[in-house]
Amino acid sequence: MELDAVLDLEVPEDEVVKRIAGRRICRKDSAHVFHVTYNAPKAEGVCDVCGGELYQRDDDSEETVRRRLEVYHTQTEPIIDYYRAQNLVVTISALGKVDEVTAKAMDALKK
Repeated sequence: MELDAVLDLEVPEDEVVKRIAGRRICRKDSAHVFHVTYNAPKAEGVCDVCGGELYQRDDDSEETVRRRLEVYHTQTEPIIDYYRAQNLVVTISALGKVDEVTAKAMDALKK
């Protein structure tokens, strides 16, 4: 399959950690996802939808996220350079609201 573009979403590492480590999942229904900063439940630790307990997954801890970022830097990030050498990489800032970032991504890929 031939690629037209490779989208590189740029986010400062501390923001990545904040986003992932702040995620909380409902024990009753894992589709109910909250965030301690960006989408906090009305009552701490309690799902707004069903009243279930909210918890942090083990792989969302700050320590685990930082280890995952190390693996990304050593094993995945070099792929960006490969595609950059082919002039396929389009880099956008992924800071902002989801709909704003989505719009930036769609605009970037149209070029």
